[in-house]
Amino acid sequence: MKSSDQLGELFGALSKAQAEMDVAIKDATNPHFSSKFADLKSVVSVSRPALTKNNLCVTQPPVKEEWGAVLVTILGHSSGQWISSEIEIKPMKKMGKYEKKEDFIPGPDDDPQKIGGYITYMRRYAYASIVGVVAEDDDGEAASGRGEYIKKHHQKIDDIMKTIRLNSKDPNKIYADMLKKFNVSHHYKLTEDVLFDVLNWIMEQVQIERANNTVRIDVDSRIEG
Repeated sequence: MKSSDQLGELFGALSKAQAEMDVAIKDATNPHFSSKFADLKSVVSVSRPALTKNNLCVTQPPVKEEWGAVLVTILGHSSGQWISSEIEIKPMKKMGKYEKKEDFIPGPDDDPQKIGGYITYMRRYAYASIVGVVAEDDDGEAASGRGEYIKKHHQKIDDIMKTIRLNSKDPNKIYADMLKKFNVSHHYKLTEDVLFDVLNWIMEQVQIERANNTVRIDVDSRIEG
């Protein structure tokens, strides 16, 4: 967090603005978690009139740094006083061999639409945080169960991946074929609705692999005989 040297007028105006703000309505749906959330439009609409009335404004420019890019969120007052926060715009990265799932950092890939959606996602949280907007019945993602949901979802996927390791003669091939089959770049990107199909597909591949191996052994034994 950065700020101007003096903040008295800004905080005075912000406290008046917050007293006039309503809660943001959760009017958008997260397709991955079937949950409602307050989108950027909702967050801005409940705060901008009060901010403008009290000579406050918010701007959120993405800024290129030598080491990467950041989304800067600035809350400014007509007096010239300001506060700002920065969030790093992280690229999508695949997990390395020795990385753990908690090290996985979601972010945009090279698709401009995905990058735009990712920045909008960050703008919503940064904007709401700096002006103090809350969503209706907003107890945070952990309280809403999303953190626990992700943990359980990853555990289900880990169990499925274990099925490959324990049953396949060539787990790397089945794993690679699985990613291609279900059009994902990493197994943690598999959604809940496809896990049953993924497990069935894996078991089918294992059975095919075993059948092919049995035929090969039989043919080899006849040749040797």
